[in-house]
Amino acid sequence: MHPHLPVELLTDIIALAWNMPLSPQERTLMQTSRLVNSTWAETFDLVSSRDVYITSPASSGRFLGHLISRPMDGLAVRSLTVQIGGSPSHKKDNDTSNTKRTVLIMEAALIDLLDRLDVFDATPNLHHLSVHYLDALCESDLFRRHGLASLPPSITHLELRCSFSGDDSGAAAKFPQRAQRSIRWYAPSIANLAVIGVGDAMTRDMLEACPNTRVLEVDSSCRFEMLNVSILRC
Repeated sequence: MHPHLPVELLTDIIALAWNMPLSPQERTLMQTSRLVNSTWAETFDLVSSRDVYITSPASSGRFLGHLISRPMDGLAVRSLTVQIGGSPSHKKDNDTSNTKRTVLIMEAALIDLLDRLDVFDATPNLHHLSVHYLDALCESDLFRRHGLASLPPSITHLELRCSFSGDDSGAAAKFPQRAQRSIRWYAPSIANLAVIGVGDAMTRDMLEACPNTRVLEVDSSCRFEMLNVSILRC
């Protein structure tokens, strides 16, 4: 017989694996690990309900349905990561119309999800939102229409990240984002902002949209001297 792991250690192991930058396919595969045994399943449910990952409109719908049927579970949610793209066909050198359409659908699902979370007020302990473009370009669509205007006020940490599989340099240098003519939404609750892999223009736009930012995290591709740092109130 194999010795039983302490629940605390098992929780740490599952949390470490669950919070890795997995593809949608890898995350789905990990969910099947619930079949290992009942202890593993209970621990996995605890971790995955605390740090929620949305990889498709269908998974967003399941998450909302779960909150409606079991509203008390919303109290456990502390972080929400929405992954846009991530399909093997979503390559930076082959950005087809199908890929763009998929990204637009997922962005619409993100905005709808935030709208509903704001209305339901079912996740009062949700403080961290991460929007991760994986193998897809972030082309400023979040700034169209009302964008993240419906961000629940409990969210104080916002991360916008763009990356490609096997590319440590990010997308900013090869695919610079253009600055917006005007910002149509604001997120005054955001105090901690991370903008990774999207370049100077998008970073400036995000800073303007989050006027109460106190802590800013950027990557090496961002030229700090190009930012309008005067809006940062230290």
